Amino acid sequence: MSQAAANEEQLGKLHTAVAKRLTEELKKEDMDVRFLQGAIKFLNDNKITCVAHVSNAMGELEKSLKKRKTRFGTITDLATKRAEQAKQAMNEG
Repeated sequence: MSQAAANEEQLGKLHTAVAKRLTEELKKEDMDVRFLQGAIKFLNDNKITCVAHVSNAMGELEKSLKKRKTRFGTITDLATKRAEQAKQAMNEG
């Protein structure tokens, strides 16, 4: 049983749902990076794009990314910081 590919409207709705979920994940201090990577890969693989605007989910995602970067630094910085904290805790224990 083969099914037809999703149409543009369906992919648009999916894009919005993913953007909203990413926005929620970015608000968490202990965000699951694997979820973020999978979601971004899905969007890239399907060439799904959107212009960020204050009235759409991508605009909200953009704001969340800026807040997170201000609060925690980049994701890489946060991962490095946590690795250093774990190493320090092991040395102290």
